[in-house]
Amino acid sequence: MRIETNEIKIYKFEELSNETKETVFDNFRNQINYSFDFKPIVEGIVEDLELKGFCNPSIRYDLSCCQGSGASFICEYIDYEKLAHFLLSEDILDKSQCRTLNYFTNEGNLSLEVTLGKYSNYHKHQNTVNFDVESNHTGIWANTESDNLTNLVDILEDNLKQVKDDLCSDILKTLHNTETYLRSEEYIIEQINSNEYEFTADGQIY
Repeated sequence: MRIETNEIKIYKFEELSNETKETVFDNFRNQINYSFDFKPIVEGIVEDLELKGFCNPSIRYDLSCCQGSGASFICEYIDYEKLAHFLLSEDILDKSQCRTLNYFTNEGNLSLEVTLGKYSNYHKHQNTVNFDVESNHTGIWANTESDNLTNLVDILEDNLKQVKDDLCSDILKTLHNTETYLRSEEYIIEQINSNEYEFTADGQIY
């Protein structure tokens, strides 16, 4: 029987050659776990949407460069009071129109919904979800009330698609910024230092 002992040289990151450091960076970038590493960011996006009135939202995204990549969201239901405040802050509705929105949604004459649309099974971008407006004049007898509802629906139909698209664009920008940071040398070195990683000569974690 013969026993052989192999000596392995172990290096701190700063001791590696520049070429090997690039290998380390590439290895870390290839190991990004989008479900895990993006979880805090997605949770923040969800909280922001809920503050705007989109309750229990689901975030959909694909950050690749292929056709259909992008970001969007749907939600289970809408908190109309929060949505009215959001639309007021965006100068889409005035205070009187916000009261009209709350009144007609409470009376069942108006409902809004963010739903999956065409090609949503294959793509994630903003055009795969719809911000739908449904209204009815049941129980409305006064011409003034009927006109108020019609005018409100016109404003919503003219603006909600852009609202949805802008929110989706903001989500995509946030996710892209996160991805850029996770792939940056700064972040990777922070992870190496915090975990006290050491490496073999070919750049593998020891």
